Amino acid sequence: MLLDFEVIVQDCSCPDVSTTKPADACNDAASIDLNAYKLTAEAGTWTITNAPAGSTATITGGNNLNLNATPAGNYELTFTLTTPKAGCPDQSVQTITIQDAPTAGTAAATAVCVGDATPIQLNTLLTAEDAGGTWTLATGSPTPDAGTFNAGTGIFTAATNAAGDYAFTYTVTGIAPCAAATATVTVTIGSLAVPTAVVQSLATCAGTPNTAAFEAIPPPAQRFTGTILTTKKLQPATPMCQP
Repeated sequence: MLLDFEVIVQDCSCPDVSTTKPADACNDAASIDLNAYKLTAEAGTWTITNAPAGSTATITGGNNLNLNATPAGNYELTFTLTTPKAGCPDQSVQTITIQDAPTAGTAAATAVCVGDATPIQLNTLLTAEDAGGTWTLATGSPTPDAGTFNAGTGIFTAATNAAGDYAFTYTVTGIAPCAAATATVTVTIGSLAVPTAVVQSLATCAGTPNTAAFEAIPPPAQRFTGTILTTKKLQPATPMCQP
């Protein structure tokens, strides 16, 4: 007995859709070319198919991942073939991990007089910084006297230090691949000006304190209030520093 039957030969070879996992990235990166992680020679496009809440990441041109300071987390990326073949896989899924770039904040400066014993908390000279950073003496800064700068607490005291500009750097370490962030604050210690010329005279009786304005030279064009004593000396009400 003979049986008739039909054999259908089908080409089962499928297009390659292989990709590889993208390297971790920092969310301050401008753009990432996802085609660098495509193993196949087939044409296709990338899309973000899953992302953390608040994501601002976008893909332009079918392959450029723009992070736009997007929140840290794991992002699912899908590569889809431009020309799929029926019955064949047409997608490859990878996950990229995005880390937050650290911030050391915006630095400011302050000024004090020589001998001022008031501790300066250097953190108060920073705005919007990440916590947990470390303080160091900035390169090129004068070296503070022993015991006047505590790197652990971030406190500096003018105390016995000479006049000058003392700079301190705050560093926040990033999670790889994010680089560390730094900000440098400055504390200017000004020398006390010595008044050498009275520019306003004032008659007063012995034993009767009074107040007059006088000019300290140097520096010029700075005035402050003092008290005239019976010894004919001027006693400043508050110290005045050189600028």
